Amino acid sequence: MKDLFKNALRIQIESKYGLDFEDFIDNLFLLRYGSNDFIPIRGEKDKGNDGTIKSEKKIIACYAPKKYDFNKFKQKVIGSHRIKGDYAKYEDNWKDNYPNWEILVNHDISPDQLNLIENLEGNTSIVGLKQILAIIENDLSSNQRRNLAESLDISSMYEQDYLEDVIKDLLSQAKNPSLVKYSKDLVPPYDKITLNFSAEDRDGINSEMKLVMQYFGVISDILSHYSDQENNLIKHQVISDFNDLDGNFKTKLRNLTSRYVKNYSKEDDTEYKQYITEVYQNGLKKEIFEEEF
Repeated sequence: MKDLFKNALRIQIESKYGLDFEDFIDNLFLLRYGSNDFIPIRGEKDKGNDGTIKSEKKIIACYAPKKYDFNKFKQKVIGSHRIKGDYAKYEDNWKDNYPNWEILVNHDISPDQLNLIENLEGNTSIVGLKQILAIIENDLSSNQRRNLAESLDISSMYEQDYLEDVIKDLLSQAKNPSLVKYSKDLVPPYDKITLNFSAEDRDGINSEMKLVMQYFGVISDILSHYSDQENNLIKHQVISDFNDLDGNFKTKLRNLTSRYVKNYSKEDDTEYKQYITEVYQNGLKKEIFEEEF
C-alpha cells in the first residue's frame, strides 16, 4: 500500500469510536478469516467477548476512545472495585475454551498499554493502529482491500493508490514519442470494436467497455496531475508496447493486457486485470491503438 491509501485508512480508523470501531473490526476480521472462522459478538452483556476467532482459539476485545487516557484503558481491561474489566470477564467465561485474548485499539500503542497487557496472566496481546494497517496490507487480497475501502467510503483513494505505480512505471519506460508511429485519426471505441471484433464477440467486448468506462473519471483524475508531455509519453509507451506484439487487434489487445497483469500484479486477480485495461484505454483517450482496418 502506498501513502495515499494508507493515510486515508489511518484517518478513517482513528475516527472510529466505540461501536463504530467494533463494526470496523468485525468487517476487517470477516474479510481476513471468513464467516466460518470469525464470529462477531454484539451486546452489552457480551461477557467480555467482542469477537471469537475459532482457529486461533482467541477472544478479542475492542477499545476505541475519542481521546486516549491510560487510566480509562486500565479500567477497561482490569476493571475497578465496582465494575469488572473485559479481561476479568474473559477469564470467568471464556478462558477455559479460548486460551488466547487480544485487545484492539484505534490508536498507536503506548508503552504503558503494552506493559499492562504483557503482564496479564495468560496468552494476551494488544493490536494498535500500525498493526491493523499491516494486517490490511499483508493479510488481505487486493479484492478484500477494495471491499474494505468501499465500506469506509475511500474506494477512490484505493483505486488511485492501486494504479499510481503502473502509471509511474509506464512513464519511466517511455520512449521518445518521435520513435513511435501511430495514427492521429481518432476512431471512437465502439467503431473500433465493430471494425476489429466479430459479431459474436461484440456483445461481450461492448459490455466490458461499459464496465471499464465507469472508472475513466478516476484515471483521468490521476493523469491530470501529470504534465501534457508526461501524458503523451505514457500514451506513446502503451502504443509502443502494443505495436511490438504480433497478431490482429483482438490478439494484441488480449496479449497486452496479459503482459501488464503479469508485470504489475502479484496474484491472479480479475479486478487487477480490469484496472490495467482502464489504464491503457484511458491513457489513449479511448482512441485505443493503431491497427490496419
